[in-house]
Amino acid sequence: MRNKLLSRRVALALMALVFPIAILAAGIQPALAQATNPPVVTGVSIQLMEIQAAQQNDPRASVSIVDRLAPGSSVDRRIQIRNGSDTARTVRVYTTAARIVGGSFVGEATEQNDLARWTTTDQTAIDLGPNVTADLTVSIDIPSDAPEGEQYAAIWAEVQSAPDPGTNVVSTTRAGLRVYLAVGAGNGVAPDFTIDSLIANRSTDGNPTAQANVTNTGGRAIELAGSIALAAGPGGLSAGPINIDSTTSLAPGESGQITVTLDASLPAGPWDATLTLTGAAVTHDRTEQLTFPAVGTVIDTNASAGTGHGTGLFPWLLEFWLAGWPFIVLALIAIAALLIAVGLTLRARAAAAVLASPRRASRLASRRGH
Repeated sequence: MRNKLLSRRVALALMALVFPIAILAAGIQPALAQATNPPVVTGVSIQLMEIQAAQQNDPRASVSIVDRLAPGSSVDRRIQIRNGSDTARTVRVYTTAARIVGGSFVGEATEQNDLARWTTTDQTAIDLGPNVTADLTVSIDIPSDAPEGEQYAAIWAEVQSAPDPGTNVVSTTRAGLRVYLAVGAGNGVAPDFTIDSLIANRSTDGNPTAQANVTNTGGRAIELAGSIALAAGPGGLSAGPINIDSTTSLAPGESGQITVTLDASLPAGPWDATLTLTGAAVTHDRTEQLTFPAVGTVIDTNASAGTGHGTGLFPWLLEFWLAGWPFIVLALIAIAALLIAVGLTLRARAAAAVLASPRRASRLASRRGH
Protein backbone atom coordinates (compact mmCIF):
# COMPACT_ATOMS: atom_id res chain seq x y z
CA MET A 1 0.00 0.00 0.00
CA ARG A 2 2.86 2.33 0.86
CA ASN A 3 4.51 1.66 -2.54
CA LYS A 4 1.26 2.40 -4.39
CA LEU A 5 0.91 5.72 -2.53
CA LEU A 6 4.49 6.63 -3.40
CA SER A 7 3.90 5.80 -7.07
CA ARG A 8 0.82 8.04 -7.17
CA ARG A 9 2.74 10.98 -5.64
CA VAL A 10 5.58 10.60 -8.15
CA ALA A 11 3.10 10.48 -11.06
CA LEU A 12 1.34 13.65 -9.84
CA ALA A 13 4.65 15.46 -9.48
CA LEU A 14 5.68 14.50 -13.02
CA MET A 15 2.33 15.69 -14.39
CA ALA A 16 2.86 19.03 -12.62
CA LEU A 17 6.18 19.38 -14.44
CA VAL A 18 5.00 18.17 -17.83
CA PHE A 19 1.75 20.19 -18.00
CA PRO A 20 3.24 23.75 -17.96
CA ILE A 21 6.02 22.74 -20.38
CA ALA A 22 3.40 21.30 -22.75
CA ILE A 23 1.54 24.61 -22.59
CA LEU A 24 4.77 26.46 -23.34
CA ALA A 25 5.49 24.23 -26.33
CA ALA A 26 1.99 24.75 -27.72
CA GLY A 27 2.06 28.52 -27.19
CA ILE A 28 5.59 29.27 -28.33
CA GLN A 29 4.45 31.46 -31.28
CA PRO A 30 4.10 35.15 -30.26
CA ALA A 31 1.23 37.38 -31.27
CA LEU A 32 1.17 38.83 -34.79
CA ALA A 33 3.15 42.06 -35.07
CA GLN A 34 1.08 45.19 -35.52
CA ALA A 35 1.50 46.95 -38.87
CA THR A 36 2.18 50.67 -38.89
CA ASN A 37 1.57 53.13 -41.68
CA PRO A 38 4.39 55.57 -42.52
CA PRO A 39 3.59 59.22 -41.82
CA VAL A 40 2.68 61.49 -44.72
CA VAL A 41 5.54 63.92 -45.30
CA THR A 42 5.09 67.29 -46.98
CA GLY A 43 7.80 69.81 -47.76
CA VAL A 44 10.61 70.21 -50.26
CA SER A 45 11.48 67.41 -52.70
CA ILE A 46 14.06 66.89 -55.44
CA GLN A 47 14.05 64.39 -58.28
CA LEU A 48 15.87 63.49 -61.48
CA MET A 49 13.92 64.29 -64.64
CA GLU A 50 15.80 62.32 -67.30
CA ILE A 51 17.49 58.93 -67.76
CA GLN A 52 20.15 58.19 -70.32
CA ALA A 53 19.25 55.48 -72.83
CA ALA A 54 22.24 53.33 -71.86
CA GLN A 55 21.06 53.27 -68.22
CA GLN A 56 17.44 52.23 -68.72
CA ASN A 57 18.08 48.85 -67.03
CA ASP A 58 19.85 50.28 -63.98
CA PRO A 59 17.30 50.94 -61.20
CA ARG A 60 19.61 53.52 -59.61
CA ALA A 61 19.58 55.67 -62.75
CA SER A 62 15.87 56.45 -62.38
CA VAL A 63 16.35 58.20 -59.03
CA SER A 64 20.06 59.13 -58.95
CA ILE A 65 22.69 60.62 -61.23
CA VAL A 66 24.83 57.65 -62.28
CA ASP A 67 27.58 58.16 -64.83
CA ARG A 68 31.12 57.38 -65.92
CA LEU A 69 33.14 60.21 -67.46
CA ALA A 70 36.67 60.56 -68.78
CA PRO A 71 38.92 63.29 -67.35
CA GLY A 72 38.28 66.61 -69.10
CA SER A 73 34.64 65.81 -69.98
CA SER A 74 31.36 67.15 -68.62
CA VAL A 75 27.66 66.27 -68.42
CA ASP A 76 24.41 68.18 -67.79
CA ARG A 77 21.37 66.63 -66.15
CA ARG A 78 17.93 68.12 -65.51
CA ILE A 79 16.36 67.96 -62.05
CA GLN A 80 13.11 69.24 -60.55
CA ILE A 81 12.54 70.81 -57.13
CA ARG A 82 9.08 71.05 -55.59
CA ASN A 83 7.73 73.04 -52.67
CA GLY A 84 5.11 70.68 -51.28
CA SER A 85 4.07 72.92 -48.40
CA ASP A 86 1.12 75.32 -48.22
CA THR A 87 3.33 78.41 -47.87
CA ALA A 88 5.84 80.12 -50.16
CA ARG A 89 9.43 79.03 -49.52
CA THR A 90 12.94 79.97 -50.58
CA VAL A 91 14.79 76.80 -51.51
CA ARG A 92 18.57 76.69 -51.20
CA VAL A 93 20.36 74.27 -53.59
CA TYR A 94 23.88 73.03 -52.90
CA THR A 95 26.13 69.94 -53.14
CA THR A 96 28.16 68.12 -50.48
CA ALA A 97 30.34 65.03 -50.32
CA ALA A 98 28.77 61.63 -49.68
CA ARG A 99 30.02 58.19 -48.67
CA ILE A 100 28.79 54.64 -48.40
CA VAL A 101 29.01 53.21 -44.90
CA GLY A 102 27.23 50.36 -43.15
CA GLY A 103 25.14 49.55 -46.21
CA SER A 104 23.78 53.10 -46.51
CA PHE A 105 24.47 56.08 -48.78
CA VAL A 106 25.22 58.98 -46.40
CA GLY A 107 25.30 62.61 -47.55
CA GLU A 108 27.49 64.90 -45.48
CA ALA A 109 26.11 68.11 -43.97
CA THR A 110 28.82 70.49 -45.17
CA GLU A 111 31.90 68.45 -46.11
CA GLN A 112 33.23 68.76 -49.67
CA ASN A 113 35.06 66.30 -51.93
CA ASP A 114 36.24 66.51 -55.54
CA LEU A 115 32.88 65.50 -56.97
CA ALA A 116 31.01 68.06 -54.85
CA ARG A 117 33.34 70.78 -56.09
CA TRP A 118 32.92 69.64 -59.72
CA THR A 119 29.09 69.74 -59.44
CA THR A 120 27.14 72.98 -59.85
CA THR A 121 23.51 74.02 -60.46
CA ASP A 122 22.33 76.92 -62.59
CA GLN A 123 20.49 78.32 -59.55
CA THR A 124 21.55 78.15 -55.91
CA ALA A 125 18.39 79.70 -54.45
CA ILE A 126 14.85 79.78 -55.86
CA ASP A 127 11.58 81.19 -54.54
CA LEU A 128 8.67 78.76 -54.88
CA GLY A 129 5.02 79.30 -54.07
CA PRO A 130 2.88 76.61 -52.42
CA ASN A 131 2.96 73.31 -54.40
CA VAL A 132 5.07 74.90 -57.16
CA THR A 133 7.91 73.16 -59.03
CA ALA A 134 11.00 74.46 -60.80
CA ASP A 135 13.42 72.76 -63.22
CA LEU A 136 17.16 73.22 -62.74
CA THR A 137 20.24 72.03 -64.61
CA VAL A 138 23.03 70.18 -62.84
CA SER A 139 26.47 70.38 -64.48
CA ILE A 140 29.38 68.09 -63.65
CA ASP A 141 32.71 69.23 -65.09
CA ILE A 142 35.65 66.82 -64.71
CA PRO A 143 39.13 68.42 -64.76
CA SER A 144 41.63 66.98 -67.21
CA ASP A 145 43.93 65.96 -64.35
CA ALA A 146 41.18 64.30 -62.26
CA PRO A 147 42.22 60.99 -60.64
CA GLU A 148 40.45 57.85 -61.78
CA GLY A 149 38.01 56.16 -59.42
CA GLU A 150 34.44 56.40 -58.15
CA GLN A 151 33.18 59.24 -55.98
CA TYR A 152 29.83 60.07 -54.38
CA ALA A 153 28.01 63.33 -53.70
CA ALA A 154 24.57 64.59 -52.64
CA ILE A 155 22.65 67.50 -54.19
CA TRP A 156 20.47 69.09 -51.52
CA ALA A 157 17.27 71.17 -51.71
CA GLU A 158 16.84 72.91 -48.35
CA VAL A 159 14.22 75.16 -46.79
CA GLN A 160 14.24 76.93 -43.44
CA SER A 161 11.31 78.08 -41.35
CA ALA A 162 10.95 81.56 -39.95
CA PRO A 163 12.46 81.95 -36.45
CA ASP A 164 10.15 80.91 -33.63
CA PRO A 165 8.94 84.09 -31.86
CA GLY A 166 9.47 82.59 -28.43
CA THR A 167 12.73 80.66 -28.82
CA ASN A 168 14.19 82.15 -32.04
CA VAL A 169 14.80 78.54 -33.18
CA VAL A 170 14.89 77.87 -36.93
CA SER A 171 13.94 74.43 -38.26
CA THR A 172 15.54 73.10 -41.45
CA THR A 173 14.12 70.56 -43.91
CA ARG A 174 16.03 69.18 -46.86
CA ALA A 175 15.80 66.50 -49.50
CA GLY A 176 18.73 64.98 -51.36
CA LEU A 177 19.60 63.50 -54.74
CA ARG A 178 22.44 60.97 -54.96
CA VAL A 179 25.32 61.24 -57.40
CA TYR A 180 27.47 58.23 -58.33
CA LEU A 181 30.31 59.22 -60.66
CA ALA A 182 33.22 57.09 -61.89
CA VAL A 183 36.14 58.90 -63.52
CA GLY A 184 38.05 56.97 -66.16
CA ALA A 185 38.21 56.01 -69.81
CA GLY A 186 36.03 53.19 -71.15
CA ASN A 187 33.32 51.37 -69.26
CA GLY A 188 35.49 50.16 -66.38
CA VAL A 189 34.87 46.98 -64.41
CA ALA A 190 31.30 45.74 -64.76
CA PRO A 191 29.08 45.79 -61.67
CA ASP A 192 28.64 42.47 -59.89
CA PHE A 193 28.11 40.99 -56.43
CA THR A 194 27.95 37.69 -54.55
CA ILE A 195 25.57 36.36 -51.89
CA ASP A 196 28.07 34.76 -49.53
CA SER A 197 25.71 33.22 -46.97
CA LEU A 198 22.08 32.94 -45.92
CA ILE A 199 21.17 31.98 -42.34
CA ALA A 200 18.11 31.95 -40.08
CA ASN A 201 17.98 34.15 -36.99
CA ARG A 202 15.57 36.08 -34.78
CA SER A 203 15.30 39.76 -34.03
CA THR A 204 15.45 41.01 -30.47
CA ASP A 205 11.66 41.36 -30.46
CA GLY A 206 11.16 37.72 -31.50
CA ASN A 207 10.49 37.98 -35.24
CA PRO A 208 12.14 35.38 -37.49
CA THR A 209 14.75 36.89 -39.80
CA ALA A 210 16.77 35.73 -42.80
CA GLN A 211 20.23 37.28 -42.91
CA ALA A 212 22.51 37.34 -45.94
CA ASN A 213 26.12 38.43 -46.22
CA VAL A 214 26.82 40.05 -49.60
CA THR A 215 29.95 41.42 -51.29
CA ASN A 216 30.29 43.95 -54.11
CA THR A 217 32.77 42.28 -56.48
CA GLY A 218 32.35 44.79 -59.33
CA GLY A 219 33.83 48.14 -60.17
CA ARG A 220 30.84 50.37 -59.34
CA ALA A 221 28.75 51.02 -56.25
CA ILE A 222 25.50 49.07 -56.20
CA GLU A 223 22.17 49.34 -54.42
CA LEU A 224 20.77 45.90 -53.69
CA ALA A 225 17.04 45.22 -53.48
CA GLY A 226 15.06 42.03 -53.80
CA SER A 227 12.82 39.48 -52.11
CA ILE A 228 12.77 36.14 -50.33
CA ALA A 229 10.47 33.18 -50.97
CA LEU A 230 9.86 30.29 -48.56
CA ALA A 231 8.78 26.83 -49.74
CA ALA A 232 8.49 23.23 -48.47
CA GLY A 233 7.74 24.42 -44.94
CA PRO A 234 5.97 22.49 -42.16
CA GLY A 235 2.87 20.80 -43.57
CA GLY A 236 3.84 21.89 -47.09
CA LEU A 237 3.43 25.60 -46.31
CA SER A 238 4.94 28.31 -48.51
CA ALA A 239 5.29 32.08 -48.13
CA GLY A 240 6.31 34.95 -50.38
CA PRO A 241 7.95 36.25 -52.32
CA ILE A 242 8.36 38.87 -49.58
CA ASN A 243 9.94 42.14 -50.69
CA ILE A 244 12.88 43.57 -48.75
CA ASP A 245 11.84 46.88 -47.19
CA SER A 246 14.93 48.92 -48.05
CA THR A 247 17.94 48.87 -50.35
CA THR A 248 21.51 48.20 -49.25
CA SER A 249 24.33 50.29 -50.76
CA LEU A 250 27.79 48.80 -51.19
CA ALA A 251 30.94 50.43 -52.53
CA PRO A 252 33.29 48.36 -54.74
CA GLY A 253 34.95 45.64 -52.65
CA GLU A 254 32.68 46.30 -49.65
CA SER A 255 30.73 43.58 -47.82
CA GLY A 256 27.52 44.06 -45.89
CA GLN A 257 24.53 42.29 -44.38
CA ILE A 258 20.95 42.24 -45.61
CA THR A 259 18.27 41.31 -43.08
CA VAL A 260 14.73 40.33 -44.04
CA THR A 261 12.27 40.47 -41.12
CA LEU A 262 9.41 37.99 -41.45
CA ASP A 263 6.04 37.58 -39.76
CA ALA A 264 6.16 36.63 -36.08
CA SER A 265 3.61 33.81 -36.59
CA LEU A 266 5.80 32.00 -39.14
CA PRO A 267 6.58 28.40 -38.02
CA ALA A 268 10.21 27.65 -37.20
CA GLY A 269 10.69 25.35 -40.17
CA PRO A 270 12.56 23.83 -41.79
CA TRP A 271 12.00 25.93 -44.95
CA ASP A 272 13.59 26.03 -48.38
CA ALA A 273 14.42 29.74 -48.57
CA THR A 274 15.42 31.48 -51.82
CA LEU A 275 16.81 35.01 -51.61
CA THR A 276 16.85 36.98 -54.88
CA LEU A 277 18.79 40.25 -55.08
CA THR A 278 19.22 42.75 -57.91
CA GLY A 279 21.71 45.60 -58.19
CA ALA A 280 22.84 47.61 -61.24
CA ALA A 281 20.89 45.30 -63.59
CA VAL A 282 22.65 42.22 -62.14
CA THR A 283 20.55 39.53 -60.40
CA HIS A 284 21.73 36.65 -58.21
CA ASP A 285 19.91 34.25 -55.90
CA ARG A 286 20.81 31.80 -53.17
CA THR A 287 18.77 28.91 -51.72
CA GLU A 288 19.31 27.41 -48.27
CA GLN A 289 17.30 25.25 -45.90
CA LEU A 290 16.54 27.43 -42.88
CA THR A 291 15.17 26.64 -39.42
CA PHE A 292 14.51 29.70 -37.28
CA PRO A 293 15.86 29.51 -33.70
CA ALA A 294 13.58 29.55 -30.67
CA VAL A 295 11.97 32.78 -29.55
CA GLY A 296 14.33 34.73 -27.33
CA THR A 297 17.42 33.37 -29.09
CA VAL A 298 19.60 35.58 -31.29
CA ILE A 299 22.50 33.94 -33.13
CA ASP A 300 25.83 35.75 -33.35
CA THR A 301 26.03 36.16 -37.12
CA ASN A 302 29.71 37.10 -36.95
CA ALA A 303 30.44 33.52 -35.89
CA SER A 304 28.14 31.91 -38.46
CA ALA A 305 29.51 29.89 -41.34
CA GLY A 306 28.71 30.55 -44.98
CA THR A 307 25.83 28.08 -45.16
CA GLY A 308 22.28 27.98 -43.95
CA HIS A 309 23.10 25.93 -40.84
CA GLY A 310 26.81 26.33 -40.12
CA THR A 311 29.27 23.45 -40.27
CA GLY A 312 30.41 20.79 -37.83
CA LEU A 313 28.63 18.76 -35.19
CA PHE A 314 28.27 21.46 -32.52
CA PRO A 315 26.39 24.02 -34.70
CA TRP A 316 24.06 21.25 -35.86
CA LEU A 317 23.34 20.17 -32.27
CA LEU A 318 22.84 23.80 -31.26
CA GLU A 319 20.31 24.43 -34.03
CA PHE A 320 18.55 21.14 -33.23
CA TRP A 321 18.20 22.20 -29.58
CA LEU A 322 17.11 25.75 -30.38
CA ALA A 323 14.48 24.56 -32.84
CA GLY A 324 12.85 21.93 -30.62
CA TRP A 325 13.94 22.34 -27.01
CA PRO A 326 10.38 22.17 -25.51
CA PHE A 327 9.75 18.81 -27.16
CA ILE A 328 13.22 17.54 -26.18
CA VAL A 329 12.49 18.44 -22.55
CA LEU A 330 9.13 16.65 -22.75
CA ALA A 331 10.81 13.54 -24.13
CA LEU A 332 13.45 13.58 -21.37
CA ILE A 333 10.76 13.94 -18.69
CA ALA A 334 8.78 11.08 -20.23
CA ILE A 335 11.88 8.87 -20.22
CA ALA A 336 12.62 9.83 -16.60
CA ALA A 337 9.02 9.01 -15.61
CA LEU A 338 9.28 5.60 -17.29
CA LEU A 339 12.56 4.80 -15.54
CA ILE A 340 11.14 5.85 -12.16
CA ALA A 341 8.03 3.70 -12.73
CA VAL A 342 10.14 0.68 -13.69
CA GLY A 343 12.38 1.23 -10.65
CA LEU A 344 9.41 1.44 -8.29
CA THR A 345 7.93 -1.73 -9.77
CA LEU A 346 11.18 -3.66 -9.36
CA ARG A 347 11.57 -2.38 -5.82
CA ALA A 348 8.03 -3.44 -4.91
CA ARG A 349 8.61 -6.93 -6.31
CA ALA A 350 11.88 -7.26 -4.38
CA ALA A 351 10.17 -6.22 -1.14
CA ALA A 352 7.39 -8.72 -1.73
CA ALA A 353 9.95 -11.45 -2.31
CA VAL A 354 11.72 -10.62 0.96
CA LEU A 355 8.45 -10.76 2.89
CA ALA A 356 7.50 -14.06 1.32
CA SER A 357 10.82 -15.75 2.15
CA PRO A 358 10.27 -16.24 5.97
CA ARG A 359 6.77 -17.60 5.41
CA ARG A 360 8.07 -20.10 2.85
CA ALA A 361 10.86 -21.22 5.23
CA SER A 362 8.32 -21.71 8.05
CA ARG A 363 6.06 -23.87 5.87
CA LEU A 364 9.00 -26.07 4.80
CA ALA A 365 10.08 -26.54 8.43
CA SER A 366 6.56 -27.56 9.53
CA ARG A 367 6.37 -30.13 6.72
CA ARG A 368 9.66 -31.71 7.73
CA GLY A 369 8.44 -31.96 11.35
CA HIS A 370 5.51 -34.09 10.21
